[in-house]
Amino acid sequence: MIEAVLWALVGLFLLLQLPFLVGVLGFRRYVRRALDEESDFLKREAGSAVAAGAAAGTSRLRQHTPKISVILPCKGIDPGFEENVRSILEQRYPDFEIIFATATADDPARKSLEALLKRQPSRKVRLVVAGIQPGRSQKLNNQLAALEAVRPESEVLVFLDSDIRARPTFLLSLIEPFGRAETGATTGFRWYIPEKGGFASYLRAAWNGGGTPILAQRGLAYAWGGAMAMRKSDFARAGIREKWATALTDDFPLTDAVRNVLKSAVVFVPRCLVPSHEDASLRQTLEWTNRQTIICRVYNPKLWWVLFVSHGVQSLALLAGAALVAARFLGAAGFSLTPVLFLFAAIPVQIGFGMLLWQAVRAHLLPEIGGWGEALKHALLVPAAIVLIFYNSVHSLCTSVICWRGVKYRLLSATRTEVLPERTTPQG
Repeated sequence: MIEAVLWALVGLFLLLQLPFLVGVLGFRRYVRRALDEESDFLKREAGSAVAAGAAAGTSRLRQHTPKISVILPCKGIDPGFEENVRSILEQRYPDFEIIFATATADDPARKSLEALLKRQPSRKVRLVVAGIQPGRSQKLNNQLAALEAVRPESEVLVFLDSDIRARPTFLLSLIEPFGRAETGATTGFRWYIPEKGGFASYLRAAWNGGGTPILAQRGLAYAWGGAMAMRKSDFARAGIREKWATALTDDFPLTDAVRNVLKSAVVFVPRCLVPSHEDASLRQTLEWTNRQTIICRVYNPKLWWVLFVSHGVQSLALLAGAALVAARFLGAAGFSLTPVLFLFAAIPVQIGFGMLLWQAVRAHLLPEIGGWGEALKHALLVPAAIVLIFYNSVHSLCTSVICWRGVKYRLLSATRTEVLPERTTPQG
């Protein structure tokens, strides 16, 4: 009986590896195809930008590169803050403005921005003080304040986070898919690159990287708040400003509006996969992964259930296998360990998937992520990341309180957020 249950667990465990294999291989194909489609566009627009004096070149440039407003909320100083901001200021895009928003005038980010902008006065840049507003996250409050300052002639809105470092053609890449009518929004994504390394930093990188293949699947791609863009007219038509008024996160409501109101698609732009050069302690990793999972449970319960069940089965199967090995070592009998060996043999398979994903990212998108030694550190923690996701899912059942950049929030629902006083004790 025990052996039959074990073989059933092995079969289910191996079956659950297939979606990730399909996702990784699909991601590789998607990236190659997207880069091929984008290559001609970038060459044409980069050439037009250089030779914009010619009437034909100017006309073509305006057709494919609409005027845009970049909205960038800031709170405190992220690692590499000046380099990150400078990468946005130095974009090779013909006509864009940047609106930085902070909650208060004395935020350290504002002082750093003022000093940085004095050295680059030619850019169209504005600094906005949003103030504090209960009932929504500070990030959304900053973004909503920045939206009030958007110039009338801008056609596309771009929302970025201050912890990304963008390549020079980042904005060109993010805007390119709007040449297709079915595109409702475009998005990039983050790829964590540990600076000093350490178990917790690589665990977070593996956890985060596991979500990358989903972005390449049609109908499943979602907007990431660190780098997303939308036509200004569609943004208004979908009522996203109203959805943000009482929300915690920007990307889930935007994704929902694109799919269900506009009946359009969120398009992942591989060239907008951006490096985040950061380390994390174990406490920071747990706080970050728990926060992401709680937000997912509230805003996308269907996805949360998929993650909870699939990662739960894998985690419990491995724990059961370990328990049986321990039981046999202690003298228990009456069952074979052969299915347990098959169960543990799946771990190298998971590591191999992690290596495949890492290789695709390095070969086509981010060569700076390091050599094969870095790949192995990342991939070895893929099984641990799967177990962590299950832990995060269980934790998210026990509380709806998160801490985000020093502010505590209670997620009452997808449309109601409570900002908690500093000394409030979190309760589920």
